[in-house]
Amino acid sequence: VRTTLTTGGYWAKDHEITKQKIDKLIDAGLDQICVSLSDSHLEYVSLNHVLNIVRSARPRLNPIISIASYIGSNLTLKKLADFFQSNNEHPPLIDVASIIPFGRAQINYSEQTWHTQNISAFSGPCTSVFNNAQIDPYGDVTACSSVLSSHFFAL
Repeated sequence: VRTTLTTGGYWAKDHEITKQKIDKLIDAGLDQICVSLSDSHLEYVSLNHVLNIVRSARPRLNPIISIASYIGSNLTLKKLADFFQSNNEHPPLIDVASIIPFGRAQINYSEQTWHTQNISAFSGPCTSVFNNAQIDPYGDVTACSSVLSSHFFAL
């Protein structure tokens, strides 16, 4: 059984305290730590909190950062990678999940917003991810055929 902790990182203000907490969790059997980030997280959590988690987890764990992104997000893969590099830290694995609001969340976004925002805010050199959604053999929806299914790592 693998154990994973997903956190927003609010508690990781101080590097030494963060290191102590993560060491205790690893000693208790933690296998993976994931920091969940979005623009709304960053209203309460500084990227320095995330840096504390990454530095504290290494080298015993390979931390993951999961960015919840949408068109017009201020937090981008590039900004996060640049932040780590400016702090002399190799960026960890960063997963970017695009959010498309529906239901009550859709009230905050008009169709016009989706068509007028700059998609380059979180896209890389390949923009086909916005045009070529795929469903893999496991039923997962991926942005394009070059994206690995989460099931790949379990094989």
